[in-house]
Amino acid sequence: MDGLKLIDIALKNSRKEIEERARVERIREEQEKKSIRELLTKEEPLFSKRKEYHDKIFEWRDWFVKTDQFNQISELMSKNPGISNLTIFHNGWGHVIPCRKKQGCWSHLELNKEGNIIYFSGYKYMGIKNLIDLLGNQDKFSPLYLKEVVEEIDEGEIYNTIALDIEKKGKYIR
Repeated sequence: MDGLKLIDIALKNSRKEIEERARVERIREEQEKKSIRELLTKEEPLFSKRKEYHDKIFEWRDWFVKTDQFNQISELMSKNPGISNLTIFHNGWGHVIPCRKKQGCWSHLELNKEGNIIYFSGYKYMGIKNLIDLLGNQDKFSPLYLKEVVEEIDEGEIYNTIALDIEKKGKYIR
C-alpha cells in the first residue's frame, strides 16, 4: 500500500505541475495578445503614411547613389566580389506587422552597387530567412519599421551605419 501512496503523491505533484505550466502559458498568451494590440495601436495611424516613408527612403537612395562616396563604394564592391552590399540600416524584423522587436530577430537594409535596396532578415545565428527588394514592396513592411529608417536618414544616423559597415568590410578588401 505504501507504494501506491507514493504513486498517488507523484500523480498529484504531476497534475499540479501541468496546471502551473498551463497557467503560465495562458498568462504568456494574454501578454502576447496585449503586446500585439499595443503595437497595432502604434502602427494603425502610420499605415496611411507607409507609402510616404517608402518614397522618402528612395528619394534619399536616389540622391546618395549620385554622390562621389557611393561611386567609390561601388567601385570597391566591383573589385571585391566578396563585398556585394552596403548595410544602410539594421534593426529587428520589419516585414512582420505589427513590427515586433523579438530577441534574436535581425534585419538589414542593404544597398547594392546597382543602387537597389534589399531587405535581409534572419534569426540569431541562423542564415537569411527573408530577402525582399524594397522597391515596390512597401506593403510587405511595417510602417513603423519604414518610419524608423526615415528617422535615421533625417537624423544622419544612416551615415554612421554606412561608415561602420565600410570599416568592417575594409578588413576584407584586397
